[in-house]
Amino acid sequence: MADFKSAVKQRLFPQLTAGPTSAPNSITAGANTAKPQMSFSGQSAIRLGIGEILAPGGTQTVSDIGNSYWFSANKPVTPVAGAGYRPRQNAFIPGANMLWTPGEDKGGVDFGMLRILADSWDMLRLVIETRKDQICSMPWEIRAKQVPGETNADRKERSLKDPNIKQLQNFFNFPDGFHNWKTWLRMWFEDMLVLDAVALYKVRDEDGKIASVMPLDGATICRLLTDQGITPTAPDAAYQQIVYGSPACDLTTDDLLYAMRNERTHKRYGYSPVEQILVTIGIGLRKQMFLTNYYTDGNMPEALCFLPPSIPTDRIDEIQGWFDSVLAGDLTKRRRLTFLPGFGSGVQGQSVQPNIIFPKEVLLKDELDEWLMKIVCYAFSTSPQNMMKQMNRASAEQAASVAEEEGNEPAMVSVADVCNAIIHAAGMDEDYEFAWQERRDTDPVKAATVDNQLVGKLYTVNEIREKRGDDPRPEANASKLGVFGPQGFVPLDTPPPTPGGGGGQPPENPDEEDQDENDNEGQYDGQETGGEGQEGQQPTKPATKLTPSPRRSATKVKRVDELNYQHPVYGDLSKYDRLFAYDPETDTILVKGVVDFDSSFAKLKEQYPELSYLHTNGHRHV
Repeated sequence: MADFKSAVKQRLFPQLTAGPTSAPNSITAGANTAKPQMSFSGQSAIRLGIGEILAPGGTQTVSDIGNSYWFSANKPVTPVAGAGYRPRQNAFIPGANMLWTPGEDKGGVDFGMLRILADSWDMLRLVIETRKDQICSMPWEIRAKQVPGETNADRKERSLKDPNIKQLQNFFNFPDGFHNWKTWLRMWFEDMLVLDAVALYKVRDEDGKIASVMPLDGATICRLLTDQGITPTAPDAAYQQIVYGSPACDLTTDDLLYAMRNERTHKRYGYSPVEQILVTIGIGLRKQMFLTNYYTDGNMPEALCFLPPSIPTDRIDEIQGWFDSVLAGDLTKRRRLTFLPGFGSGVQGQSVQPNIIFPKEVLLKDELDEWLMKIVCYAFSTSPQNMMKQMNRASAEQAASVAEEEGNEPAMVSVADVCNAIIHAAGMDEDYEFAWQERRDTDPVKAATVDNQLVGKLYTVNEIREKRGDDPRPEANASKLGVFGPQGFVPLDTPPPTPGGGGGQPPENPDEEDQDENDNEGQYDGQETGGEGQEGQQPTKPATKLTPSPRRSATKVKRVDELNYQHPVYGDLSKYDRLFAYDPETDTILVKGVVDFDSSFAKLKEQYPELSYLHTNGHRHV
């Protein structure tokens, strides 16, 4: 290492390595040793490459590496695959195409075992069927692809006039010619959840066009591999259907659409949610078997009765037989009393025991059941709220709704990819696509609340009506955006108010028209305009403009019976059955349950003097 540093120093600073020069009288007895002065001759430093400053024996190429270098990496082993080798996706088993049993090389569990597990555990089967119900209930459409610069309205109008969209819509209504969309989807979506192996056979007509798409059992399809470990392309065989233990036919990618939702580089087949929770399924099956045996078999009696030790054993058998005969034919005889020797008074040298012992009841349902349900529901991206202990209603419904929306998204993407692959196989994918429509909330109250929040601001009245399936309204304002105020609907294209004029804006005080008729009492002079001879005529108001009463702010009222509302003081309001509270941040009275508005508002006004009055059902509370 010292030689290496010297070589670098000599190359960079040759003046410093030429040897020291001695100055006369520079070193004398008792004098300090002076440091040599470094001086440069004006020559700039030389920049060296990494290859020039490596230690002796170093190199930048693998082929020149030798074992004489200190802790050398040595030369790599010469490849044995040959010059024509191409990189493989994974190190598949040699002769993988000869293993024609589908899923045989999955390791540990094959397709047949996955189907048995999915049908054996009741809890797992319920979750699978729920997941299928959710995805089949989603609305869908076939639409034209949006071209650059095209608005959504233009694309929608173009889609309504395109006859090919109607043709594709009719095709997907009965994709295989026998089953409707929901039944057809449930058939192969089951294979995606259990096997992660979707097989759709493309039935073609005489012209080679796709006439129908028939779902096949994914457990009968063997996936073939090329020398790189990937699926061969047409016209080579890519799949084989295995029936009765033997290959029945070869299928190309033009014949069969094979889809895996969770394809991995190191595996030949997919990885389904059922396969991901094998350990949990094993525990659940044993728990289910335990409950079944509890009601059918077992040797734990309902109670144990100890008889005096002086009674012989054969006599105890007679007593047991007599006692059982009394209950013969009773369906509850399994939960019966069993007689044993050893009376409670005890035997010489033994402790005293009770005459009758009731064994502890077996815990049939515990926290483990909820934990297993959570794991299964999480694997299938659905909510476990329906089968768990209920928390408060608002939080439970919100959690279930969020879980369902998050779980539907990946499943919807997978189904859309399969349907778009069918459109691609038909040669129409450049212009058309399968897409999911916006799903409305099934709760009419929640749906109406969302519509009220969006109408006028983001959508027009007719657009909301179209989403609800209603016919459009002929009024002009029904197709405009605007604001709903006390004065009615104000479109966005309404001109701003002019100084001193009314304009088209709502008044500053929305409750100005709600002032009492008696607010202006005493402001009229009571003079009659008919003169003395006009008796019986009603007095009229003077034509002069009157001064209005001072405006007072009105407090809004909001019911929170079904809302998950967070109050700055009271916190979560869902825990209250009856409530009448004021939220100063939004100037809103929060009402829940049945309350007395008059007395409640009077008490609340003592705490908040700034409250002027509020309106409820047309009445004003001052």
